[in-house]
Amino acid sequence: MLDIPVDMPLFGKAVALDSLTGTLLLREIRQRFGVDVAGEDLNLDALATLGTLAAFVGARALSGPGEAG
Repeated sequence: MLDIPVDMPLFGKAVALDSLTGTLLLREIRQRFGVDVAGEDLNLDALATLGTLAAFVGARALSGPGEAG
């Protein structure tokens, strides 16, 4: 496992997600947690960092579809 700080950008040199790996990540999140990041966050702000993604998924996975902020 990588030791990725929560404030590190997911797209860029360090983590190096691109459009394909980002799409695969979103698909995996939807399958594992039932959270459609792209459907709920049209600007994909949740993908800014590992921390923003974890907070977004965590809030929705706990509250259910359409119930979190």
